[in-house]
Amino acid sequence: AYARSTWTYGPARERTNYTEHHVFWPFLGWGRDDAGEGRRLFRIAPFYGYKIGRNGARSGFVLWPFYTWKRDGDRKAFFVFPFYGRSETPTKREVTVMFPFYNRNVDFLSGDVDTALYPFWRRASGSEGKEIDRAWPLHEYRRVDWTTTEYWAWPFWRRKYTDDGREFGRYTWVPPVYKRVQRVHRRTGDEIDKTMVWPLARWGEYENDRYEVAVPAPLPFDGPITRQAGRAVRPFISLYYRTTEPTGETETTAAFGIFMKRVTPAARKVRLLWGVVGWDVQSDGQSYLRLLWGIRLRLGTSE
Repeated sequence: AYARSTWTYGPARERTNYTEHHVFWPFLGWGRDDAGEGRRLFRIAPFYGYKIGRNGARSGFVLWPFYTWKRDGDRKAFFVFPFYGRSETPTKREVTVMFPFYNRNVDFLSGDVDTALYPFWRRASGSEGKEIDRAWPLHEYRRVDWTTTEYWAWPFWRRKYTDDGREFGRYTWVPPVYKRVQRVHRRTGDEIDKTMVWPLARWGEYENDRYEVAVPAPLPFDGPITRQAGRAVRPFISLYYRTTEPTGETETTAAFGIFMKRVTPAARKVRLLWGVVGWDVQSDGQSYLRLLWGIRLRLGTSE
C-alpha cells in the first residue's frame, strides 16, 4: 500500500536527494528534493496532480484524462479531452479538435502541412519526403520517403512501390482474387515475380531463378512458410503443379497425383495412379519398373 523511493543526483559537492512517496499507487503520491525547490510531485488521481522536473519542466492534470498540460522549455502542450488540444514547439505545431476526428500538423522547417478529417479525408504536402491525398473510400495516394501506396475503391484495388535502398518492390492487389509481387535485390540482382489468381492458379519466379506454377491455389495468400508446409500434400491437391529449381531439377504433378514426375541429375522418376505403377531411369542408363510402391524390377540398360 505504501512505497518510498529516493534518488541522488547533481555534482559531487552539491548532491541533492529527491524522495517520492506513494500510497496505493498511482492514486496518491508526493515528492520533493531536500533543497526545498526544484523537483516536486503531487498527485491525487484522477482528480488533480502536477510534476516539476529537474530542468523545470512542468506537467499536470485535472480530472485525468479530461484536462492535461505540459511545459518543457520551448514546448507547450495542453489537451481538453476530447474537444481541443494543442502542442507547439519552435519548429512544429499540432492541433486536435474532437479527437480523433480533426488533426492538423505544421512543420515550420520542412514546410509540411498535414490535415486530416479522420478517416475520410487527409492531405499532406509541402515537404520532399511526404505527400498524401485521401478521399476515403474512393481514392488515396500516399508517398512517404521511398514508399508509395495508392488505392481506388478501397479495398478492391491497391498498388504499392517500396525502395529501402536494399530492395525495390512493386505490389498490386485486387482483394481477394488477384495479387502480384515484384521485388529486385539491388546488390545480388535476385528477382521475385509472382502472381496469384485465387483460387485458380499461382505462378512465379522466385530467388535464384526458381520457377513454380500451381493450379489451383487453395489459399488466398502465398509465402515461403505456406509453400513449404503444403509440399507433402501438394500432389494430391493440385490439378497441375510444376517447379523448376536452379540446378535444373523439375517436379511435375497432374490430375491430383495420378501423374507425378521428378527429374534430377541422378535419375528420371515417373509415377502413375499415386505410385501404384511407375518407372525410374538413372543417369547410368539403368531402368527399373516400380509396382505397388515397394516392388522394383530391373528392365535393363537404355541406349
